Amino acid sequence: MDPGGAMLLEDFGQRVDLTRRIREVLANYPEGTTALRELIQNADDAGASRVRLCLDRRAHGARSLLAPALAQWQGPALLAHNDAAFTDDDFASISRIGGSKKASQAWKTGRFGIGFNSVYHLTDLPSFVSGKYVVMFDPQGAYLPNVSAANPGKRIDYVSSTALTLYGDQLSPYRAFGCDMKAPFQGTLFRFPLRNAEQASSSRLSRQVYTEDDILSLFAQLYEEAVYNLLFLKNVLALEMYVWEPDMGEPKIVYSCALQSQDDKLSWHRQALIRFSGTSAESVEQKIDSFSMDFVSEAFLGNKFEKKSHTYFIVQGMASALSKIGIFATGAAKEYDLHLLPWASVAACISKVEPEDINLRQGHAFCFLPLPVRTGLSVHVNGYFEVSSNRRDIWYGADMDRGGKLRSDWNRLLLEDAVAPLFRELLLALRTLTDSTILYYSLWPTGLFEEPWSILVEQIYKVIYTSPVLHSEIKGGTWVSPAEALLHDEGFSRSNDLSEALVLLGMPVVRVPSAIVDVFSKFYMKSTVKRVAPAAVRHFLQDFVKLGTLGKSHKLILLEYCLSDLDSADIGKCMNGLPLIPLANKQYGIFSEISQESTYYVCDKTEYDLLSAVGDRIIDRSIPPVLLDKLYQIANNSQVNISPIDGLIFLQFFPRLFPPGWKCKSRVPWDPSSGVSSPTADWFKLFWHYIGKHSYDLDLFSDWPILPCTSGHLYRASTASKLIETESLSSLMKELLAKLGCKILDTKYLRVYQQLSHYVYDGDATGVLNSIFGIASLEGVDVHALFQRIKPGEKIELYQFLLDPKWYIGVCLSDMNIKLCKKLPIFRVFDGGSHSSYGFSDLSSSKKYLPPLGVPEHLLKSDFVFCISPSNEDIIMRYYGVERMPKSVFYQRYVLNKLDELQAEVRDSVILAILQDLPQLSLEDPRFKEGLKVLRFVPTINGTLKSPQSLYDPRVEELYALLQESDCFPNGLFQNPDVLDMLLCLGLRTSVSTDTIIESARQIDSFVRKDQEKAHSRGKLLLSYLEIHAHKWSVNKAFDARKKVNNMFAKVTTALRPRDTSWEFDLEKFWSDLRMICWCPVLVTAPSPALPWPSVSSMIAPPKQVRLQEDMWIVSASSRILDGECTSSALSYSLGWSSPPSGSVIAAQLLELGKNNEIVTDQVLRQELALVMPKIYSLLTNLIGSDEMDIVKVVLEGCRWIWVGDGFAKVDEVVLSGHLHLAPYIRVIPIDLAVFKDLFLDLGIKEHLDPVDYASILTRMAMRKAMASLEAEELRTAVLVVQHLAEFRFQDQQTQIYLPDSSARLCLSSELVFNDAPWLLDSGHDIIGDASSIAFSPQKYVHNFVHGNISNDVAERLGVRSLRRLLLAESSDSMNLSLSGVAEAFGQHEDLTTRLKHIVEMYADGPGILFELVQNAED
Repeated sequence: MDPGGAMLLEDFGQRVDLTRRIREVLANYPEGTTALRELIQNADDAGASRVRLCLDRRAHGARSLLAPALAQWQGPALLAHNDAAFTDDDFASISRIGGSKKASQAWKTGRFGIGFNSVYHLTDLPSFVSGKYVVMFDPQGAYLPNVSAANPGKRIDYVSSTALTLYGDQLSPYRAFGCDMKAPFQGTLFRFPLRNAEQASSSRLSRQVYTEDDILSLFAQLYEEAVYNLLFLKNVLALEMYVWEPDMGEPKIVYSCALQSQDDKLSWHRQALIRFSGTSAESVEQKIDSFSMDFVSEAFLGNKFEKKSHTYFIVQGMASALSKIGIFATGAAKEYDLHLLPWASVAACISKVEPEDINLRQGHAFCFLPLPVRTGLSVHVNGYFEVSSNRRDIWYGADMDRGGKLRSDWNRLLLEDAVAPLFRELLLALRTLTDSTILYYSLWPTGLFEEPWSILVEQIYKVIYTSPVLHSEIKGGTWVSPAEALLHDEGFSRSNDLSEALVLLGMPVVRVPSAIVDVFSKFYMKSTVKRVAPAAVRHFLQDFVKLGTLGKSHKLILLEYCLSDLDSADIGKCMNGLPLIPLANKQYGIFSEISQESTYYVCDKTEYDLLSAVGDRIIDRSIPPVLLDKLYQIANNSQVNISPIDGLIFLQFFPRLFPPGWKCKSRVPWDPSSGVSSPTADWFKLFWHYIGKHSYDLDLFSDWPILPCTSGHLYRASTASKLIETESLSSLMKELLAKLGCKILDTKYLRVYQQLSHYVYDGDATGVLNSIFGIASLEGVDVHALFQRIKPGEKIELYQFLLDPKWYIGVCLSDMNIKLCKKLPIFRVFDGGSHSSYGFSDLSSSKKYLPPLGVPEHLLKSDFVFCISPSNEDIIMRYYGVERMPKSVFYQRYVLNKLDELQAEVRDSVILAILQDLPQLSLEDPRFKEGLKVLRFVPTINGTLKSPQSLYDPRVEELYALLQESDCFPNGLFQNPDVLDMLLCLGLRTSVSTDTIIESARQIDSFVRKDQEKAHSRGKLLLSYLEIHAHKWSVNKAFDARKKVNNMFAKVTTALRPRDTSWEFDLEKFWSDLRMICWCPVLVTAPSPALPWPSVSSMIAPPKQVRLQEDMWIVSASSRILDGECTSSALSYSLGWSSPPSGSVIAAQLLELGKNNEIVTDQVLRQELALVMPKIYSLLTNLIGSDEMDIVKVVLEGCRWIWVGDGFAKVDEVVLSGHLHLAPYIRVIPIDLAVFKDLFLDLGIKEHLDPVDYASILTRMAMRKAMASLEAEELRTAVLVVQHLAEFRFQDQQTQIYLPDSSARLCLSSELVFNDAPWLLDSGHDIIGDASSIAFSPQKYVHNFVHGNISNDVAERLGVRSLRRLLLAESSDSMNLSLSGVAEAFGQHEDLTTRLKHIVEMYADGPGILFELVQNAED
């Protein structure tokens, strides 16, 4: 070549960036279970029978690694194991992206060599062990030593080298599932360490973080879809998932999925593809294989165990090489180097499927592994489809050209020539495998389908048209082809019953879901699908001589169907001669033209029940309602021998319904309860209902006894002998009239009928009176004698009936009738007992009275008439002349002289009534009031009776509030204001004393265990009262200022109060007792969340344990706080609230305040404490030198109690003066608290810090942070403390000093090194790592450097070691890290030609190429 020309040329070409290529793969392969499925597919291609996945939660050692950067990948990982070892071809294939050697092995699932790379979703550093090698991939070249872009990985022969000895921690994670890392491993174990957030932030492959929970979620998802992943594979029979906990010696299984079969040839069947692929290319027959297998899945989740099992039937086959698709595959291999196999299979789930597993019958498309494509079928379709490299889509479309069209045509041929025939074989086999035709037909394709699956469905229906795939019940069950089947009439409402009847007649009827029929009609148009029709059935039945062998239901369905298409005018002609008229006697009449001899009657329900004895002439009503309605229409409109019933026809059947000899009889005995009478009681009820409904004239039935009587007879309807109608009367009235001999109509057998009034008396008062006195006159006896056989209840019933107001309105009862009523012994009188104790009398033999209003009934005697209602009283007074006795006479005669004999309730009610009527009664008798004044009749709360002079008026508010519920007030009804007014006139008292106060407090104390709320409210009332009145009983009279104000309120309540002798009460004892009683209302919940508060629930407490709210920040930890204000100085002094709290109380408060307030961030709380703490410290200052201060010191020892402005600190965390305020480690007392210096010194606070204190600060920081790095502010604090400590030239060897290292972690100074040989970091040969952790002779030493902000001088003063001195002391061991003989370069790559080939396959031929050029020009 011309040298001058060479100068014009420079290297330029396309390149493949490995990390970018992997990112493209991850973009095409979605996250989720994709990576796990790819691992299963690779194991299947390798011939593995078992795949195990494991979440390894363990953290492995990081001392002996290939490189320090690998330490971060020693944590949680996903392990994937299978029982097939890698071959040399497998090692070569996995190192090539897109250049897999499987492409030439058509029977293998993986054809693109890309799927494995989907594991980079999970990790940046995949690795595996198989045979004698460990392989690690590092596409970024960031972690493995000495890797290159050409071979970004390592392969280590761990068997023949010392790798296990040198790098034990690196290889320890692979010791699982039988791999001991000593002998060659007869299997394959992948390890994918999970990418964490820090690694993801810098990864050039993926920014996706995967946690352990994410892997568990993938396991759960893979478990749910495991059946799809194993269904069409060739070798893998089991998939298991494990979790390896850090504290476990071996992993624990969580999911297990396996394929099983009773046939031991399961593996032989599943490898049919390999067998068929090796047969002669000249075969002319399609090779088909079928088998069933069980998919068993188990889940072990904690204590929960789940097991499921589903059975699948699979038909698989390969088309003949001489078939259309076989010839196509041969041509594709020759012309396009495209290896295609005419292989397909279909699988159906034939076991019972629960609702949650219904997706098992939602058909998916498979290319050995499931594709994300729903077919719409109920079976799964697997085929050697042409799919995209990411296995997301299959090639199909009418707009493709060249290579794309070739792949699309192949997929179509595969569906038509391979899948459709296999589906037919599946249906033929399932005929004997399934017990239910519902399941069988549910597997047929129905509905709408998208392309290309609609093409498959059309082809399926074509190939099965002449195959016996439809089930008919003829001859006990036969399979027929769609071409010869007769479909049942779906338009008929009872098509299933019709089909059953026709099958018994021998017609080839099949019952197929309508959706299947619709698909037949859509895709197969060569002939019309035959159906049954009514005319054909009628013609068939006229020639069928064995119709009598059919059952009732079959005959009825045939009758309904034969009538379904006929008009009324055609029924007689078309149905003539068919014995299908159902009769009540279970026989069948023959259809004919109208004929008197053979007429049949259609009845309603009532007529049917009445004429049941003539079942040979009436049509059966138990037939379906639709059919019965049709016969009604025929009877009314058609010229057929069927007719309805009228009155005359009904009367013609009477001789067959009644016993012989009943006709023209006036009275016949009839006992329906005996069971032998004819007709029955129910028949009579129906009869009267029927004739009433149709309004038949009773004269039509005048020859027959049809009126029932309660005496057990039937009477003919006659005006000469009337019965009494008692339907409106009560049962007691009916019994009464029956006892008196009345003839009563038995109305339970007949309804109200207008014509009955000619033969029956009405049941009103006039009729009853006339009947009773008519009976007395007829029998010649006195009315009293007649009523001796009448019971009291019956007399009351007759009394209520005759005194009903409705009889006295108008002219219903005359004066004569009323005079007769007064003679009846039916009027109730009192006898002094209970309501149920009474007698009866008439109103004509002696003088009777009505009782005074409002008096107790038990006080009434027999000269008082009892009236049930006011209307009765009105009627008796107005129409019967009975007067009411005056009330004054009644009380004098029946009450006042018998008061001690009355019960309490009765007594109280009587006395209250007397008190209410007292003015009127006093006018009648002045002595009445004088007697009441000395009577003990007022009840109290405990039930005792007291005179009014010994009780208090509860209307006085202060008395009632203080003594509520005591035995000092009238109780019950006597608390009524009107009653109290009367009692005031009789001496009711009012007053208050110290005894009253003590009694009120003790009552409150008694409520503590019963009702806290009540005790609290009563306590507040007592407190309010004492606020106003405490000065009256105060020992100290020095509260004149407040007393003047309080007296203003007190005068109102004491102005009218008489002088009380209780002023002589010992006031000192009074206040002492009051302080000890539990009555004072206190707060239960703290007003502020930060306020110390005792865990008590009592809402009241003794005043001795209570303090005012103004002191709550000083005493709340050990004292109760008053719920309310105390403005009375006298009350505050008398109850001891004015004295300062004790030292122990203040110390307890400080102790609680400091517990949870080390740092106070709440500004409101901080301000509150800033105000309170000086008060507390002032109180403590006053205790210096006292015994109480000794108690304070004991309580506060070792606790946080010192306020430093933003929180509380302990004594060893505080200094009185200093220039370092390093919260929370050391703080300085605020200036505003400096006045309490004597107190702080007395309680042990240091005035200045010494070196040991500075060292203690660093120690506390180290304990707080553990091994975590310091934040920036914390690091500044630590460095500042170190510098102050160094100024003291601290030499105490007994004290440990913590210093920050280069990673900002606090470590002991004796464990750190300062770098006084920085030039060693520049050589790069003898030192490995960074400045924070540098390894020399990695087999022996690793040094940790002190932080760079600490000078070498300060570090040496505080005990940090020198690097140079250490290097001189160490031995010169070899630091050779060569991997020669142990590891070799081994990594993934993709040839440029391979990459371009895949791009070409992704973009279909045709105009799309030109579109891409236009788009690039536009960009």
